[in-house]
Amino acid sequence: MEKTKTSMMTRRHTLLLGIAAGATLPAIAACKPQGSSTSGGGATNSTSAANATSSGGAGSPTGLVATITFPGGNPAGGPFVFDIAAGNDIGSYTSFAGSFTQRCIRVRNAGLGNFFVDFRTDVGSNRLEVVFWNGEVFGQVPSGHVNDLPAYDCVISNNGSTIYSLSLPFHYWGCRWRYQSSRRPVIRTSDQIFLQNWLPPMSRQAARLEGYQGIIVPIPIPPLTNNPLTGNAPWTPFDPPNGKIYKDLALAVNVAAGATSITVSGGTVDRNDRVSIRLANGHWQTFLSLGLDGDTTFAVDKPFSFAAFAGTAAKVITMDMGLLMNNDGGGGGPGRPEIGIITDSQAEYLLTTGARQAAALDTIMAQAEMCASQWNSMFLPDSVTGAPVNYKQDAVRYASYTRNSIGNGPYGGSYYLIRGGAINTLWNNNATEHMANYFYVPYALTEDSYFAEAMQFAVQWDKGIDAYHKETDFGNLAADPTGNSGIVGPRPLWSYQAEPRNIGWGVRNTASAWNSAPENPPSWMLGKGYFASIGQDEAKIIDITLTKSTDTLQTVFRNPCTGDLVQVFETSYFLLSLAFAQWIGHPTGTGPQWKTPLVYFFDQITQLTNGTSGWNRQCPQITNEDPSTGVAAFSSIKNPAGHYRNWSEVWAARGAAYQSGPYANDPEPRCQQFASSVQNISIMLAAAMAAKSCGVPDATTACDWLNRLVDDSYPAPLFSVQYEMKWGFSGT
Repeated sequence: MEKTKTSMMTRRHTLLLGIAAGATLPAIAACKPQGSSTSGGGATNSTSAANATSSGGAGSPTGLVATITFPGGNPAGGPFVFDIAAGNDIGSYTSFAGSFTQRCIRVRNAGLGNFFVDFRTDVGSNRLEVVFWNGEVFGQVPSGHVNDLPAYDCVISNNGSTIYSLSLPFHYWGCRWRYQSSRRPVIRTSDQIFLQNWLPPMSRQAARLEGYQGIIVPIPIPPLTNNPLTGNAPWTPFDPPNGKIYKDLALAVNVAAGATSITVSGGTVDRNDRVSIRLANGHWQTFLSLGLDGDTTFAVDKPFSFAAFAGTAAKVITMDMGLLMNNDGGGGGPGRPEIGIITDSQAEYLLTTGARQAAALDTIMAQAEMCASQWNSMFLPDSVTGAPVNYKQDAVRYASYTRNSIGNGPYGGSYYLIRGGAINTLWNNNATEHMANYFYVPYALTEDSYFAEAMQFAVQWDKGIDAYHKETDFGNLAADPTGNSGIVGPRPLWSYQAEPRNIGWGVRNTASAWNSAPENPPSWMLGKGYFASIGQDEAKIIDITLTKSTDTLQTVFRNPCTGDLVQVFETSYFLLSLAFAQWIGHPTGTGPQWKTPLVYFFDQITQLTNGTSGWNRQCPQITNEDPSTGVAAFSSIKNPAGHYRNWSEVWAARGAAYQSGPYANDPEPRCQQFASSVQNISIMLAAAMAAKSCGVPDATTACDWLNRLVDDSYPAPLFSVQYEMKWGFSGT
């Protein structure tokens, strides 16, 4: 396997929040040890905030203070002071590599409920982080609490000297942001990521970057750079993603309440662009363009739900779908660089060198920073423990999990918020099936605790609530919120079960959090044992409901979900996740190892590619085979008299729909699916390669065929977009 070798142990980078690399920070004075819950009260501080500025400071300060001022006077009682001297030491995080130990002092102010500040200092270093949180669950937080904060000014000072100041347009409930005096340096090379088993093996050859004689020419992923809304300043909290993704900005907008179309001037909007409108109050509303390419008036995927729009004050920005931080309204397959075990930008960093690698690093760190701050509004710690919610801790917390199928339990009600008639769609409402793994590779490169926390909150969100809601009927959980009736053990947890990709990404999310969690965590994090226990639950529920199912949906067609549909790209996501969990050693306790369902369900790819099952292997990308389309069913349980019994029957009934177009009669290895996405076939190839690395017996033959198929058919004339590097698993 060929990978990039580069030494980046001492590299420092420009900060995301506007601090120049190399700026010095005054020495941090010692804070109080473990203390009481004393808050900063309503004390005032006359320091005024400005747009993002910083200073190295000077002298010998005696303490750190963060001051929050609301220019509009609401919430009343400010300025609100958060003094490290009044905080509680809630424990230290030590990186696996032993390169740093980070203390955490949590400070509250009684005048600003459910808002708190963490001062995080490195032992033996003057590196500083300050994390600002808005929102928590349990304790005194009422169910369904909504508290989006309006614009405020923030000043961080050390012994009276301003270190940093920033003005924010608002602060959503369930979101956070941080100041950091320097970005964590990269402490692992690309080689070490693979040699230390953070990921299954990848190679430049498998990613079609070199050693390939065909016509695939991957192009670089554009980096995230500057924010046009603020000139050359980097991204700041509660703005949309920055950089190349802005096509037009500051456009005049003419809309009315309840409108289903938008008219802009000064630019055009393409079909499937993400269109964000900044309202007069500073908030953003995001839509999917349904108009034709080059339109100035275009339809949107949902009507405007705010009472009114201020036309001259609003701004319209269109975004490249591929670099947006969520997929509300989008799919999960080709042309989506963020969906997979890793993102395409992360693969680009791991598999390239030089300026291209450096640009990819900036992109993946910016994406991780943005999503670890405000993605899904999912950053709601347990107000009692201070950590992400441990659903297995007691019946109260577990009951909040089982009642979230309607989004109004004590936990779900705090997550699933409607703000002014519309969800924060720029960042929110991202179902598990569309969750990208933004944090895992950045964590593996830096061991930044902020990203480890984000992975834990992703599991909290994934297991606790899903935009498609939570199924709670396994083991009669809805009727028994104590969890004692769970069919795989007490208080079991799993992701939404109706689609293979949801199950798969749930496994991926849990395994990622487990591999980054400390064995002995500080009180503000959960430990490895918790995520190991969830892995056991997920392995057992897959075994009981799927692997051991007697339905032909599983016994014949090897479909890894209970829904009566067969979509091999979703099966491939599921298989990739199992291979990832198996490769990194995610434990399953008394459940079967991940390789057991990996081998069993890989048979779907085997049957679609071996040429002997009755299915035409030149058309391997079966999709949308659902009874709702009028196609006969696969499930013998749901459709005992009218289901398919083998792959030959499926091909006899549906083959003409797949084998069509000008290539329908081309000889092997040409793909005969004119209307099918060859890029989805590359997802099958990635799953086969990862399975091969895990020793799945049939994977080698499937890899050989899928490699031939992709190499002969990709991209023109069948599919003329870049090959996605994230599928470049080598099978070694």
